[in-house]
Amino acid sequence: MRVLGAVPILRDMMLATLVFLISFVVVGQLDAVNHENLQAGLLHLHGLEAVYVLMYLISCAGLGACFASLYRLNHYVSRATYDPRFDSTYWSALILGVIAGVFISELLYEVLFLLDESESAKSVAASTVVNMGKPTLALLGGFSANMVYKVLQRIVDTIESLFKGDQQAVFEAQRTAELAKLRRMEDDVSTDLAQQLGEVEQAFDNDPDAARELLRARIEQLLAKR
Repeated sequence: MRVLGAVPILRDMMLATLVFLISFVVVGQLDAVNHENLQAGLLHLHGLEAVYVLMYLISCAGLGACFASLYRLNHYVSRATYDPRFDSTYWSALILGVIAGVFISELLYEVLFLLDESESAKSVAASTVVNMGKPTLALLGGFSANMVYKVLQRIVDTIESLFKGDQQAVFEAQRTAELAKLRRMEDDVSTDLAQQLGEVEQAFDNDPDAARELLRARIEQLLAKR
């Protein structure tokens, strides 16, 4: 196995790539792996047909993930900056790539690439996207799990914004109600204060000393309400 290199993780990653490549070639030759079954999706297939289609997509995603990991490894090894402490990150990237490839090729395929027959007939390029969309998406998803993460995050943000919009409307309604309540309280205080000042004014005309006592009492009453 030394022919594959002196770095253990590099040899293991090459073996994993060969496994996915052999699986891609062998499973792709099965009758169950065809355009109709790929277009139908796993939810419309049963038994071995669903298993074979899933294995084919996993092989595509695994090839993309292995390609990305091998490229990173080759970059570090060729520059003598490889650090075995980060070996687990390559395997985690491989697993994430396989998951991302299957996820985007099955669950997000119709959202991203599925075209109507009328539109797909307009150009050879569109027809090619429809025919080879899922394997290509699985390969791309395996190569860049971060891309799939961003797609999912964008969907989550979009859905979350809908609920945030509702919460914002509720908050604005509560704020408007509180402002209206404060205005009513301000009007009540102004009316009450005007009445009390009128009483003090009348008291000054009759008895200034009594008016001063009344004014002092009204001030203490207002301070007590704070």
